[in-house]
Amino acid sequence: MRSAALLFAFGCLLAAAEVALRAWQAHGLTQTLDSEGLHLFETARSHQFGIALGLMICGLRGRENLRWLWRAAAASFLVGWALFCGDVTVAAFREGHATWGVAPWGGTATMLAWLLLGADAL
Repeated sequence: MRSAALLFAFGCLLAAAEVALRAWQAHGLTQTLDSEGLHLFETARSHQFGIALGLMICGLRGRENLRWLWRAAAASFLVGWALFCGDVTVAAFREGHATWGVAPWGGTATMLAWLLLGADAL
């Protein structure tokens, strides 16, 4: 169950980072990013918080059972975080706000993660 504890801890780290990013957005980024960049940054930040909660739930589910669904959900959350949050955050800082085009895959992975987590509960 060590992996479950690591997932929970990583989820907590992402949640703490989201709070720090929120403070940075409120106190420093308003002079750096335009309104579209700020919107993109906030989108990535809020998505990250949802993923953090999902990872914490996976960590708790992993302590209770040995089924594979919570592990698949955790992997999907991590892929969603990397692809969606990474792509949208980079776009916020790029001139013209161009993305790499992988954010939709990250969003899909995150939706799949929530469905897998729900299936694990059943």
